Amino acid sequence: MSAGETYDGNVVPFSATFAQADGIRTSAAYSELRGNLSYMKKTGGSSLSVDLGSGLTYYPQWTTNLIDHSAAVDMSSWLGRRTLAEFGSELSSSPLSLFSAVPGLSAPAAQHDIESKAEYTSVNYMTFRQGAYSRVTERLGRHSWLSAGYEFQFRATRSEFELTTHRAAVTYFTQIRPHSVFHAGYGSRWAEFGHVAVVNSPRTHELDVGFDYSRPLPFARQTTLAFGTGSLILNDGFQQHYWFSGFLMMAHPIGRTWSARVEYRRPLQFVEGVTVPLRTDSIAAGVTGTLRRRFDVSTSAGYSSGEAGFGIGTRFEGYSGSARVKVRLSTQWDFIADYEYFRYAFGRAVPILQAVPRDLDRQSVHMGMTRRFALLR
Repeated sequence: MSAGETYDGNVVPFSATFAQADGIRTSAAYSELRGNLSYMKKTGGSSLSVDLGSGLTYYPQWTTNLIDHSAAVDMSSWLGRRTLAEFGSELSSSPLSLFSAVPGLSAPAAQHDIESKAEYTSVNYMTFRQGAYSRVTERLGRHSWLSAGYEFQFRATRSEFELTTHRAAVTYFTQIRPHSVFHAGYGSRWAEFGHVAVVNSPRTHELDVGFDYSRPLPFARQTTLAFGTGSLILNDGFQQHYWFSGFLMMAHPIGRTWSARVEYRRPLQFVEGVTVPLRTDSIAAGVTGTLRRRFDVSTSAGYSSGEAGFGIGTRFEGYSGSARVKVRLSTQWDFIADYEYFRYAFGRAVPILQAVPRDLDRQSVHMGMTRRFALLR
């Protein structure tokens, strides 16, 4: 359970008319009370985890309350010696997130013990989210395996926007060297929009052929390098577009308790509030460490840019930064203080919801306490 106070400042304030019409907050302080219940059990080759959460956000200047809920279940089980089956499902109801409108900025983001889901949200646009996945992995030999899976996501924002995405894929993996894995497979992803004017539903054909490589560098034994590649064909109903995806990650330890990390990613994503797929190039960096055993410090920064759809004036970009300090007061109590900065800009031709501003520049300071306790032992 956690409680905290946040001051959220709008660097470039919106007009009062815009803020009232779309629920975008200007500079304001608000309070949060959050609770989370987690359960995990492992028996033999099976595991089960359940997470339930609820939060209350109170805005004293508007006498307005926001309530959000979430629930998630994940299960896995070995069916014999070679077959692993996995399944998961999640449900949530929370405000439309403006932070998720620009993908890539949150990697690698600091893991917040006190979630502040209302920091960059549209107050008047509550969003219902539902998702599920299933995956079966079959080990074919000592160094090879086959994985097949299906994912489903549904998001609905009031009666103005619905997004349903499906993805099915089959991939073959084989380890050709101790630090290198070759993969080849095919996947298809398609999206369906509701309550918005979309002529054709986009569909991708993903040709997943490449290498996943991870090992220490020969000239810097403590530095780890990992990268992977892929490609896809996007059919928007009019023509086909080609996109090369991938990621590159470097991690380096600093002393005994500190580490630095840099990531580059090139995904294609569907996000809530935008009615076209986003082709993104993003880079992010982070440093984490411990001071005197009781102080955990983490910082991160990210930049993301790309195209929304395939037209003129569809470019977007975003920046983010965060810093956090967690003080372990006891085995059950923690104090947390963090600062976050977020900025993005969408081109004028990008089709987005009215509740999502095209330009946003915000920062926030958050402080709070969290307490952990066990219900079952």
